[in-house]
Amino acid sequence: LERDLAARRESLREAGATAQGLGHRYPALAVAAVLDNLANAEDLVGMADRWTATAARLLAAGDRPGAVGAMRAAEEALSQAATTIERVQDAPRVLAHAERAVAALLATTEGGIAEAEALGMPEGMSATQPFARNTLAWARGEADTGSYDPLATRRALEDTDSALEVGLAPRRAAQAAHRFGRPAQHLRR
Repeated sequence: LERDLAARRESLREAGATAQGLGHRYPALAVAAVLDNLANAEDLVGMADRWTATAARLLAAGDRPGAVGAMRAAEEALSQAATTIERVQDAPRVLAHAERAVAALLATTEGGIAEAEALGMPEGMSATQPFARNTLAWARGEADTGSYDPLATRRALEDTDSALEVGLAPRRAAQAAHRFGRPAQHLRR
């Protein structure tokens, strides 16, 4: 258990360095969950440390069942700390993936806006196109800064793209029916 505790402390130090690096790269909002996970992991390692000390005292006092219970609690805290530390260590990959998604979604959303301009939006969806343009401009501005929250920006673009898709679906269906309807009418003549 002492070795596991020492290993978790080392992992915690590495996770702290990861979180610090992310703090230099991204705004506070983007790394808030990472910092929360780091604080939670620190608390869990501290808890495991306290349970380990309690187990040693209980064992020295001859309370073997109590010591076993305390050791199990320490092991559980270390297990939870390991999972939480993994989330911190995985954060750079998650944020980098979100940045790549933002780059792709910028192009997708721009294409959706162009298609909406060409096909028009159905009744009741007229606000979607200006909203999409505003969101696209905001997202581009965020991405251009280089220091932005890629998770929030990705969510905003995904929501915008979904709204465009909802509005464009009936227009696309009508266009496809019109396109495929002409050859069929031509063959009937």
